[in-house]
Amino acid sequence: MPVCLNCGKVIESGHNFCDECGALKESRIHELYGLMEKSKYEPRLLDSWRFVIISFALLAVILVAMAFAFLSFFPNDAKSKAKIQSSVCKHNMQSILEASDKYHQRTGKELRAGIVGPKHSLVREGYLKEAPRCPTTKKYYTIETSDSKLHVLCPSKVKSHSLEEQAERKSTSSPIDP
Repeated sequence: MPVCLNCGKVIESGHNFCDECGALKESRIHELYGLMEKSKYEPRLLDSWRFVIISFALLAVILVAMAFAFLSFFPNDAKSKAKIQSSVCKHNMQSILEASDKYHQRTGKELRAGIVGPKHSLVREGYLKEAPRCPTTKKYYTIETSDSKLHVLCPSKVKSHSLEEQAERKSTSSPIDP
């Protein structure tokens, strides 16, 4: 036999509450629904939009930071360019000196002074793959001899385009090596 879950009176089967308690419960439910309808609560769409806007702003800041970091690895100012050209120029002159040393060791001949162009013996005989040029002026380097030293000179005449150590050897001084 079923009883009211609220007051304990005997009720018909299939019901949970007696008529008095059921009406009270039902009125209480309507009262609570009424309170909800009167409340000022509205779902805020701004929260989802705010999240999207903040996410895009944060993404934009991260992308800008990454672009700045990426671009800072590539020098683009005149001072950096001059430093790189000076380094390349010194490397080219050092390559000519090393090739002239190999030439002297293998042939026993001394190089004559002159322009190290495509027809120079260092290039013709394979000691250099090609005649190097100054990255600033695009002109060929010059070999000069003085006081038993072999000097490789840059055609740009820029102070930073020179080697401190030059090969010390006896050499013949003819005007130009064909």
